[in-house]
Formats: sequence, structure tokens, C-alpha cells
Amino acid sequence: MDQLKPALGTQRRGPRARCWKVTAAAAVVGSVTALYLGILLACHPTGETSFEHTVELRGITFNSSLQRENSDYYRVLTPALERLFLSSFQDSQLDWSCTGCTILGYSRNGNSSVIVRFRLRFAPQDSQPLSPTMEKEALRHGLAAALPKQGLSLAAYGTISSAALAGMLLPQLQGSQSKMPLTQPLLSPGSCPGDTFTCLNTQCVWKENAECDGQKDCADASDERDCGSRPAMRTASRIVGGSEASRGEFPWQVSLRENNEHFCGAAILTEKWLVSAAHCFSEFQEPSMWAAYTGTTSLRGSDSGAVKMGITRIILHPSYNADTADYDVAVLELKRPVTFTKYIQPVCLPDAGHHFPTSKKCLISGWGYLREDFLVKPEFLQKATVELLDQTLCSSLYSHVLTDRMLCAGYLEGKIDSCQGDSGGPLVCEEPSGKFFLAGIVSWGIGCAEARRPGVYTRVTKLRDWILDAISAFSTSIAHTVPPVHSSTNSNVASSEELSITTTSAIPTTSPAPAASKPATASRPQECGGRPGFSKSSKIVGGTDASRGEIPWQVSLKEDSRHFCGATIIGDRWLLSAAHCFNETNPEEIEAYVGTTSLNGTDENAVKVNVTRVIQHPLFNPIILDFDVAVLELARPFVFNKYIQPVCLPLAGQKFPVGKKCVISGWGDLQEGN
Repeated sequence: MDQLKPALGTQRRGPRARCWKVTAAAAVVGSVTALYLGILLACHPTGETSFEHTVELRGITFNSSLQRENSDYYRVLTPALERLFLSSFQDSQLDWSCTGCTILGYSRNGNSSVIVRFRLRFAPQDSQPLSPTMEKEALRHGLAAALPKQGLSLAAYGTISSAALAGMLLPQLQGSQSKMPLTQPLLSPGSCPGDTFTCLNTQCVWKENAECDGQKDCADASDERDCGSRPAMRTASRIVGGSEASRGEFPWQVSLRENNEHFCGAAILTEKWLVSAAHCFSEFQEPSMWAAYTGTTSLRGSDSGAVKMGITRIILHPSYNADTADYDVAVLELKRPVTFTKYIQPVCLPDAGHHFPTSKKCLISGWGYLREDFLVKPEFLQKATVELLDQTLCSSLYSHVLTDRMLCAGYLEGKIDSCQGDSGGPLVCEEPSGKFFLAGIVSWGIGCAEARRPGVYTRVTKLRDWILDAISAFSTSIAHTVPPVHSSTNSNVASSEELSITTTSAIPTTSPAPAASKPATASRPQECGGRPGFSKSSKIVGGTDASRGEIPWQVSLKEDSRHFCGATIIGDRWLLSAAHCFNETNPEEIEAYVGTTSLNGTDENAVKVNVTRVIQHPLFNPIILDFDVAVLELARPFVFNKYIQPVCLPLAGQKFPVGKKCVISGWGDLQEGN
């Protein structure tokens, strides 16, 4: 692939917009000096107190241009809000103590209204210190009085009809790091600033990567909700190197096919929306030419749960540049919603402030070429682990053509990378709790897996707001969709479309997605990134085949006839296993196989027994795997024989000395990466 040269350099944020309220009395001769000193005092008065607030603005619509300080929308809205917030203290006891206002940033609410975060500064009070309650109530009442009855007009951008104080209040003394959260009225989901996490109860959490980090930061614990999980992957083993993916391992993976031939990858965001790379549609923008396949690892779609979906709309980012590959993102609307199954799941769309650190190991997947010089696509989905690279280093490797909307992943020595045919596919990163987030979209590179030429991906956090804006613009079509009616084109591939596809024109690359005017219903789903159809067993490396009867207490636990974990017989109706094997497993779907050394159960004395109950240790911690133990009750008792025997459960005081030789057994991988 030819090296790309950007036409523009990286955009940088300018200084924050500021507003000042100066109170200085001076003689005419010293007016300039007095004004200058007044500004300095407003900046750094002794004991100055500042409060940060979040306000929801109704009547105007959020647009991602509000996050660029040089945009017209930002320049119109910011000074208007500064005047509004300062005027809120007129005729109150805080009127002359308010010394300044700083707009900190804008974000979107779930219904596309604007959320503004700002800081107010106050000079010391002569009588008593300014309390958070006093400041909050003065601002709340002042906002209602300061906003004109007819609203605050912003010309072409609409009219602010209301400004509701909400979110979290953060008082902070000058030179102090202390913060005091106060309870505020609830907002709709998504109402917190872009660098915070919004709980389902709309509490704002001011913490980096609060979602799914194993700690309940929200009062309703919604930051630890079931998203991005892999309920069928029973361990947290790291995948290193490229290999064939197991079914259900990447349930958000989509194969985009043009004229029935795999052309690009995509990832599932919701039941109706996919995300991919804009460059995939440079030549073919007609939705009727495309079909999306998911729920399968086979390009032939031979899996029983494979689903074919029609595309009704393709929206390219309006700033996409085909020459530089900047803003290389597109969203695709499906003709009908896809039904989520254990093999079809959405990936988690990260918050704009989500941090993916340098050197983090992440996963890529796709049906692209296995080698640059071997132009044959694999039959089955491939996966690989790549490392997120330092932006400055990667930019230097590509002669500084990278923009803020790009990130690099791979290895300096090469050998592992995405390639042609993987474009548009997902780069996902696993967080400590096992949740998966979409960090990047396969975009471009020079060659495939060449040394010092890592893969370049679209940085999703920089384009998240546009993705949500584009989806929100067509929220009506999302809100009124119905579950797909499945017909079959062959015995294995279900279809969520009619065989005759209605032609729908795509939005051209030169046109932006329409502004959102209706409540969005396509924000990140409550459950995302799950892998309920994938089971990754632990591994025995460097072992040998066991003889039948050598380990008579060994149990193979299977779900859908797939081995996912081992267990040990401790009684005729009880097994012992690891708690992490059952985080999201229905006991009624588990079968226990004993009396055999074969996973196929070909031994004549092999026994299959259903599990009726799984009891995990109450202190089990899925993050650090502490108290990782569970007991399983069987539907009927075993009949012990020479191939089926219980293991001895040691007394609490039994000693196992250091250096003692012991035996492990299981059907796990023979080497890492398999």
C-alpha cells in the first residue's frame, strides 16, 4: 500500500475560552493599572474557591463541532453561556464575589441535547466561607431567572429553552486537590461531560475508565453492568500470535460482501447498526450491492447460526479524506434488526474519554490475506494479538502523516498485522473485568506485517460522538424496527432480509450526516462485547497423554458438546471446579463427562451426567480470581467403578510441602496461541 501524505497537520486545541467579572475601583489616571490588577486578582486571589458544574441545555442540538474551539458553533455558544452563568448571580448575595467563569467542554446527552461543563470562581467572603449548598442554590435559582421567557436565541443554532443544573458539583480551593461530590438532580443517560462516565441513574463518575473496571463506582452499580463480557470464554488467558478463531470468540465480527464476495470487515454496534471503514465504500456506495454476514467464522457461512443481513443505508464521515485516510469511519444501517444470540453480540463503544494505554495488548480479527504475497483469503476467521504503540513513535515511522484520528498497533519487528481484506474490521481491547471495547477500525498500512510498518487504525474515541450523531439522525428507523423474520437461503445461513433487496441511495461522502432531531435510541446497548458462544479452555503445556483410569476423578464439563472447563469428582453427586468457569453459564446447559480420556467420549464406559446446580464461593472475585472455587451438584449420582472414582479432599491442616511433585490433568491447549 502506498504511503499516505496528509494535506493538513494535526489539529490542536487552543486555550480555553474564559470570561471574567472584574470589580475594581480606581481613579481615572490609574484605570488601566487597576483593570490589570483586577484581572490578576480574579485569577489568583488568596483563598479563592471554585465550583465545577454540569448543565443540560434544552432547545439546541449537540454537534461534534462543539468540541473544536475554532468552530463557529463553539464561538457562538461559549460567550453566550458565559454571560448567562455570570448573570445568574445578579441580585443575589454572591453577585460581587463571583470573579470568573471558564467553559470546560461540551458533550451530548442521550437525547442529543447539549451538556456543558464549566467552572465558577468566587472571591473570599468577608462574613463566612462560601458553602457549596449556598452556591448551588444561588446558581439554580439564578439560571431560571436569567434565562429569558422566550429563551436564549443563538441564531442559526436554535434557541436555548431551558438550562437545568445537574451532574456533580465539585468545589475546590485554590491550590487544593480536595473535591466534595454532592448529590444533584438526575439527568437522562449520557448527560455527563465527555471525560466522565454516566451511570444509568445518571450519576457522573469522574474517573478514568470507570466502566467495567471491577469497582462499583455508580450507586446503582451500572458501571459494572453486563457489557463487553465473554460468558462462554471461561478463562482470561492471553492470545498471542495469529491463529484461527473459535466460533463465538468474536461475536461482533461481520463479513461485508459485495456481489457475494468478502470485501471488508465490520463490527456490530446495535441490532440495527454496524461500524466499518469509510474507504471500503469508495467505489461501491449503493447499499443494495452489499450484504453483511455474522454469527459465523466461515466465509462459506456453513455454521448453523450464520445470519445474512441486507444494508439499507451507508453513512461515510463527511470529513473522510481518501488520500490521507483521515476520518476513515462509516456506519451502516441494516434493513432489519439482527437478533442477538450467543454467536452474535455487539461490541462496546468506548466513551470519548476512555483511555487505551500504550503497550496494551489488544485483538484484531478478520478474513484478510494471511500473507501479503499470498492473495488467498482464509476459509475461517483469523485472530491475532497486537500491541498499541506510542503515537509519536509510530508517526515518525510513517513520516509524520498520522493524525489524531489514527492509532497504531502491531510490533516494531513486524510478523503480526492486519492485511488486505481485514479493512473495516475491529481492533478490540479487553478491560480487567473481561469486557471488550472497540479501540480501532482497520484502516491502512504499508505492506502487511513488515518491520517498522505497524498497522494504522481509526481511533474510535476521537470519532465516537460522530458515530452516535450519525446513528441518532435516523433514530426513527431504529425505534420502529421489528425483530427479523428469518428465511433461509440454504440449510445453514439464516437471512434477516427478503431475497429481493430494495435499492436505497447512500449518503455521499461530501454530505454530513443529518443533525439529530429526535431522541436517540441507538446509544451503546446495555449489554455489549459479550462472547457467550466462545469457550476457551485452560491449557496443559508440556504434558503427555494420560492412560485410561490414570486420573479417574477427572471430569470434562461441556456446553453445547464443547469442552470448556475441567472438574474433579469429590462425591457421587458433587464436583469441584473453578468459579470463573461459570460466570455466565446456565447450569442446565452443562453436561459432565467422566470415565473417559477422550473428548469424543468413545470409551465404552464413558458416562454423561447433567448438572443441576452451580454454587460459586460468595467471595469469588472475577478480576483477581481470588476464592476461585465452585461446587456442582449432579442430576443423579455416579456409580463408581475402576474408571470413575472420587479424589480425596484434604483436611484443613494437611501440609503440601514446597518441592513436592504433583500431577495436573485436563484437555486444555497444548501451547499458548492454540
